[in-house]
Amino acid sequence: MEFYIERYKNKERLDFECEVITPMFISGADTNTVELRSASIKGALRFWWRALYGREFSSIEKMKEAEGKLFGDTEQKSKLRLYVDVSTPFSISNDNLVNGRTFLVHNHYLSIFDYLAFGLCEYDRNQHRNAYKRKHIKPNSKFIIHFDFNNINNNSEQILKALSCLNSFGGLGAKSRNGFGCISIKPLSNNISLPPITNFSGERKNFTALNENCKIFTFQPQNRWEDALSDIGLAYRTARLSIEPKHNYQKRPLLAKPLIVRNENRKDRHSKPYFLHVSKLANNQYQGSILYIPYNYYQNNKLEEYNNVCNKVNQELERQRNQGGR
Repeated sequence: MEFYIERYKNKERLDFECEVITPMFISGADTNTVELRSASIKGALRFWWRALYGREFSSIEKMKEAEGKLFGDTEQKSKLRLYVDVSTPFSISNDNLVNGRTFLVHNHYLSIFDYLAFGLCEYDRNQHRNAYKRKHIKPNSKFIIHFDFNNINNNSEQILKALSCLNSFGGLGAKSRNGFGCISIKPLSNNISLPPITNFSGERKNFTALNENCKIFTFQPQNRWEDALSDIGLAYRTARLSIEPKHNYQKRPLLAKPLIVRNENRKDRHSKPYFLHVSKLANNQYQGSILYIPYNYYQNNKLEEYNNVCNKVNQELERQRNQGGR
């Protein structure tokens, strides 16, 4: 279906039903209380807007200026009005995540979910297992997003494309880059659809922006989200460990920092260029994918080494995908 903004650019409001696909660890200032706010969704849209359109600006300053005009900043209000409607209360849990596949470490089997949620859980010596410190919104919970497009005119298409990226590649809340907080977004009007994002072009930037070097690794559909998330989680872990031998930590920090090992400088930070995601298909199956968005490494003298590390991870992800993630 072709995407024509002319069909609805004069409509006052667009509504989208959202279904939580994977556990969503989201809160406000109080991390002990689950809270889904419009600011969280708007923040995710800002991120994907930069990923989509950041390459069109000659400098970060000009990009931030355009972003501020659309989403607001310290000097001006946002032109985008967004409301979250939770007609049915969320199903919230502070239980451990179960039903994820396991891997063997030091003669103990650990859940891949605990690996992906590192930092949200900690080891409980009394129970001899990991225990989650934060509550989460359980899968199958639903909410509605209302968009007011009255004052943003032609920027409506940009917002909807950013929403499409959130639907296809991103998530909400903590550890969204590791596959948590994925949502399925569906327009409540039959006259519109989210435009597919398939054009990966342009040069790399110094920040996360879609470019010609992007790759997406799509895995076999599964009947449960737990299996789809396990597929991509285990594939990513295997690929990450393929960089160098065990107990060596020279190359893995190039992928993401901080790396929680002894003598690591935890003040030095940069995010990994991989986005784990679970989508819900039309036949109610679940499909895991990993999107690779490289950017210019912040240390120029290590750019070539960074590229070599990512290439090795990509090769292993391709091998895992061809084997069905098993």
